[in-house]
Amino acid sequence: MFHKNRKVGVFIGTALLASAAQASLPPVQGAPNSRPIEVHEHAIPSQHEAELPPPVMTPTRIRQDFMMMAAKEIAADCDPQDLASLSGSALTQAIQKSDMGCINDLFQARGNVARNLFQESKMVTVAQAIASESSRYQGDNTTGMEQLILYMRAGYFVQWYHSDEVGDYSNNLKQQAATAITAFMNSALNYLHKRENASVMGEALTLVDSSLNQGVFVYDTIYWLQLLQDKAATEDAYARALNSIFTIYFRGHGYDDFKQKVANDSRVAKALYDFIMKNDAWLNDDRSYLVLNATRELGRFLQYDGTRKAVGGWIGGLMDKYPLASDTVNMWALLAGAVELNDPENCSEYDACNVKQRVKEVVLTIRHDCSPTITVNAQAMSTKELASACETLGMRENIFHDMLNTGKQPVADDFNDKLELVVFKNSGAYGDFGWLLFGIDTNNGGMYLEGTPSDPNNQARFIAYQADYAPGEHQVWNLEHEYVHYLDGRFDLYGDFNTGMQVPTVWWTEGLAEYVSKLKDNPGAEDVARREKVALSKILRNTYDDGVDRIYRWGYWSARYMLEQRPSDTTQILSWFRAGDYESFEAWLNSTGQRYDEHFANWLAAVLEGNDDGGDDGDDDGDDGGDDGDDDGGDDGGDDGSDDPRALEPGKPKSLTAGAGSQAYYFMFAPHGTDLLHLLTRGDNGDVSVYVKHDGWPTTTDYDQKSTSGNADNSIQVSSPEGGTYYHVLLTSTAGYSDLCVTVGLNDAPTDCGDTGGGDDGGDSSEGPELLSGKPRSNLESTHGEYYWFFVPAGTRAFELNTWGGRGDVDLYVRNAGWPDASTYDDLSARRSNNERIVVRNPNVGTYYHVWLKTDGGYSGVNLQLTLR
Repeated sequence: MFHKNRKVGVFIGTALLASAAQASLPPVQGAPNSRPIEVHEHAIPSQHEAELPPPVMTPTRIRQDFMMMAAKEIAADCDPQDLASLSGSALTQAIQKSDMGCINDLFQARGNVARNLFQESKMVTVAQAIASESSRYQGDNTTGMEQLILYMRAGYFVQWYHSDEVGDYSNNLKQQAATAITAFMNSALNYLHKRENASVMGEALTLVDSSLNQGVFVYDTIYWLQLLQDKAATEDAYARALNSIFTIYFRGHGYDDFKQKVANDSRVAKALYDFIMKNDAWLNDDRSYLVLNATRELGRFLQYDGTRKAVGGWIGGLMDKYPLASDTVNMWALLAGAVELNDPENCSEYDACNVKQRVKEVVLTIRHDCSPTITVNAQAMSTKELASACETLGMRENIFHDMLNTGKQPVADDFNDKLELVVFKNSGAYGDFGWLLFGIDTNNGGMYLEGTPSDPNNQARFIAYQADYAPGEHQVWNLEHEYVHYLDGRFDLYGDFNTGMQVPTVWWTEGLAEYVSKLKDNPGAEDVARREKVALSKILRNTYDDGVDRIYRWGYWSARYMLEQRPSDTTQILSWFRAGDYESFEAWLNSTGQRYDEHFANWLAAVLEGNDDGGDDGDDDGDDGGDDGDDDGGDDGGDDGSDDPRALEPGKPKSLTAGAGSQAYYFMFAPHGTDLLHLLTRGDNGDVSVYVKHDGWPTTTDYDQKSTSGNADNSIQVSSPEGGTYYHVLLTSTAGYSDLCVTVGLNDAPTDCGDTGGGDDGGDSSEGPELLSGKPRSNLESTHGEYYWFFVPAGTRAFELNTWGGRGDVDLYVRNAGWPDASTYDDLSARRSNNERIVVRNPNVGTYYHVWLKTDGGYSGVNLQLTLR
């Protein structure tokens, strides 16, 4: 989608808060005439023009398009109006007893409820409660301290965007907040040995930023940074808390009291430099984001004349340490980018001139022409992935032209006859280089830069990244949705993006991209349409402030309805759009009013009941929507994985057939406690070579182990595999093979192919590790615990996990971005009985969640159930 302008800036991103207790990050101004994939975060925009990218979120979950906060439910639901009616100690006690999900919901408060919740007098009351309760704080959340702090964050957030509803905040509240933070931090620093303390500390550090107290605590952050880094080395929870400090620095540069303290004092910059040097090894593990964030913030201090000499020396030394090479280019790019922005006249002293071209030559080494009009510049795409991307774009282009009757004739004055598709190898690389090479915000799922299409020298460009959760063999996130935007801009909409946005066209631009990319297969839109009703007359006036469902799901329905049910109207609308006569469209919109609302509602009801007879979907091959496309400016998750053909599971041999020159990819999971992971292939026909790699997909030249027997019989054993992780498998063949049996064993030898006839491709998923909503798993038994997983489809508002019954003791852990363990998880329930319960609201849709039933002494007869809502 295109960027939108809000009251004080652009509010976009895909980085997710792992829980309500994590710090939101500030947004960055989007590039002109661009389409970022948008989500909403509970952050307040920065007051300064952000040049270097903002610090990245703690990567505890896979990055997706629409990521909202998730919170563990620990008490009954609450009504915001009930809290709004309280004051004094009654208010603070009610907050402390509320669950985190309830307080999280307050970020959405509006109108009189918002004013009654967050007027200054009540915010002061809560700040004073934090200060007084800090003396009772014991390093956990038993007193509801986290809820009190989150309540204040919600207040600042709502007041920032809706000050006309909440009222103004005075300096007194800022001082009260500072007093509360001081009292809490003085107490919390005594409990660094407690993991639960980290979550509450993270909230308090975020409150420093929310309350605009960056200048007050600027020197305290040096001490906090030193203390927390030692804990962050071993505990993810403290790593997340530490990451919040970087946001204080990032936004602090926008406020005078902060700038006055750091403009001639290099102590904070020195602390960042020391942090980078001390934790250099983290660049090679999952804490690399902390070192990269510290580098981002160090580079920002180069802007001050009074500290430039010292900061420049540290940056120069780091550039020597991290040269412009493939394995350290991300660090070099951050440092050189800081020089280019803040000390460009001295770039030669750093060897940091011509930065963009030099980085591009190291990073984007693959160039491939799909056609005379589409060129791919990629970082790490294989030949097969490139072919898949080109094929996908060609198919979608044909559908577009057939559906819209364009005659393949572009609108007047449009010279965007060539599209450059830039593809980074993952979202991390997109964040590392997108800002520098293309001047864009990268806190999103990709960005289409239309530019000025009337300029013959203009270059239309879609900047994207690959993700293993993206549909299609190409694995390019948001590929089809954004390509439709390019086609729509070239063949349907006269002028640049801003020209078309002078009238309500969001329903068309986003709705058409959804419809062409998903056709009649859009379960996310169906779920929304079953939950609520929205009049067509309202959808046709959508703006980018109307939220995810209105923009994308309801936009889909409006575009589909107009194309299928109102073709003459649509033809007329397109004639206006193509001529740049947007005023005539607006006149039509005003005159149409609510005329089609009833027919739209009846048509939609028929579609949802499966009785739609309304029009061709534009796909001549008879497939009415099998392509996964993308949803919400992104993807609805595609296949839910319940029968993923790539999964190799113990005791479930696969029977495979492939042609000459084939390559096929699979994966296998090593649970905790696995001593040996054994992969076996057997067959009588053809040949196969096997390659295995732990950290990413193998190739014939990049692998951990291989077996190339020359026939179909191969064996690979991985000793002491890393528990809770996946291992990736590549099968290649010169002559091809048929009825090849592939089987996996854990600790013991793999199941012999003859035991199952060699033809079982996975069996009933209800007997495997996948959980299905509403289908309990009964009589579970284990001496060491078990792992499960489930997929969260688009439209899911919450999910609940429950265990009950049986003997022994079981604890329930859940994590989104990988398999949980005792120190790394998103939520847990660990009562003294087997009656465990976790509720996650607004989960990360389109992704997998991972479940661990933990036990110390074993369990039997336990029941486990997942419920999606």
